[in-house]
Amino acid sequence: MIKTKKGLRFGVFLKIAFGNENIIKDNKCFVFSLDLKKIYNSNPGNTNINNGTSNYLNLYNQPIYINNNCLSNNGSYTCSKSKANVSFSGFEKDYELNNYEKNFEVEEMETFQIKFE
Repeated sequence: MIKTKKGLRFGVFLKIAFGNENIIKDNKCFVFSLDLKKIYNSNPGNTNINNGTSNYLNLYNQPIYINNNCLSNNGSYTCSKSKANVSFSGFEKDYELNNYEKNFEVEEMETFQIKFE
């Protein structure tokens, strides 16, 4: 879950635990926007996730990229719709998660782990 310094809220759901230190395929993950009330589902076979450190999350063909030191710089970004739609479906405009701007600075970021039984 991410809240930008401009107050926008979006995030990603992964079926794997964050910090597994590898690259995996996750066809059940999705990206969401609380402000737009929209979910972007992963496209089968195209969603690779590198979550190898606790400092960043990289969804290849990234709709969301969280940069190192994301609380103190605007190096985090959202993608153009053409790049994001490779791995996730439903993006209608460039950078729509971030109010149509590419870069953002994180105000707050939270991770949650849910155990399914």
